[in-house]
Amino acid sequence: MLAAACLGALLCFLNLSALNVVLPAVGRSLQASPAQASWILLSYMLVSTVCILSFGRLADLWGLVRLLRIAPISREMILNFVAQQSLGLPKSY
Repeated sequence: MLAAACLGALLCFLNLSALNVVLPAVGRSLQASPAQASWILLSYMLVSTVCILSFGRLADLWGLVRLLRIAPISREMILNFVAQQSLGLPKSY
């Protein structure tokens, strides 16, 4: 169980590292200044942190194994929804 929880945390931090690497390219494609591009990273970190805290509480209530089966799907749906809302893209459910 501990290994699965550590793997989940590692994947989250790898995701943030990957975003740090592509942040200049994202900023150029959105024609954003470096300060505006840093907000992209900060908003992603905020949503990830809220998800980690929420899923931690749900793991306490429901159990870690059950949550690890559904959490990756839910996390990606939340992050996609936030990204679509911030960019003004049409919803794709």
